[in-house]
Amino acid sequence: MTRIAYAAAASIAFIATYSLSPLVAVGIAAVGAAVITGMIAVALRQAEMREIEHVMNIIDACTVADRQVEPLRLVS
Repeated sequence: MTRIAYAAAASIAFIATYSLSPLVAVGIAAVGAAVITGMIAVALRQAEMREIEHVMNIIDACTVADRQVEPLRLVS
């Protein structure tokens, strides 16, 4: 709900600014797009780091489990 409110406020501000000066409105929109792009990049990087950590935890757990299992001896 908060995101919808932010989007509505941004839309109203953009329309009000555009009625005063189209160039200023385009500048504000460009800055907003850059900020949103940066936020998305940071969120993707954090998700990637969490995924890498998760995979490393799985690998560590498998390594520990392999060490605890006694090797089988084949007797002929």
